[in-house]
Amino acid sequence: MKITIEMTQEEYDSYRAYQKKKESLEHEATLHLTNLRREHEKLANSVLDSVEQCGEDDEPPKYRIKNDTSMCEAVTLANDWYC
Repeated sequence: MKITIEMTQEEYDSYRAYQKKKESLEHEATLHLTNLRREHEKLANSVLDSVEQCGEDDEPPKYRIKNDTSMCEAVTLANDWYC
């Protein structure tokens, strides 16, 4: 299949500008998503490293702080994100 498109120089320049802007926005979105995933993983790991389950039969389960440093980091990250 062969498709031919005719356009003026102005239309072509506008089209190329659109393509470049689209590529730039896609790259920016990818970087933002990568950073968001990294921060999410850091927060989740801090929470998981800071607590441990006390009893196995409790409903809902009860947890206690096992690492104060990780808990402080988790609280700081959560405050930065959500407050």
